[in-house]
Amino acid sequence: MPSPTPGAVYATAQDLQNLAINPNTYAALPAAAVAEALQAASATIDQALRGKYQFPILAWGYEVTRLCCHIAAEDLMVQRGFNPSAGADQIIVQRAERAHETLKLVARGVYTLAIQDSSPGNLVSDGTAAPSGQPEVEQGACVNSSGTPLRGWDRPWTG
Repeated sequence: MPSPTPGAVYATAQDLQNLAINPNTYAALPAAAVAEALQAASATIDQALRGKYQFPILAWGYEVTRLCCHIAAEDLMVQRGFNPSAGADQIIVQRAERAHETLKLVARGVYTLAIQDSSPGNLVSDGTAAPSGQPEVEQGACVNSSGTPLRGWDRPWTG
């Protein structure tokens, strides 16, 4: 078993239960397997963030937590055993695929996550995180890699 790289773990076991795995299934999972799946999912996220953000990551938005949970849930279900083409199990696979696709967009610079990294502007003189509350998300239209606005993202939501 590989030794986990020290770094942020973007979700807790409670987040995993709340966002990705039903309580009955979660109760049957070993705590060590849950912790390792969350660490591995966080490392996967770190791969997408490298080159875009300065490590260590100091704070992150809820979307990062959700991505972590969806990736970890698939790892845990594969380990436990499931049918990826049936019922609710199919949703686990689809969520993990969407999470990986989102991370590919982040790595390519097409999509931005709410992240507060340790770049100089985010630190105070003692090297700790500057107080800013929740990281801010860049405003404006979301565009694809060719600069074309994504459908529905080029105008404000009107409810």
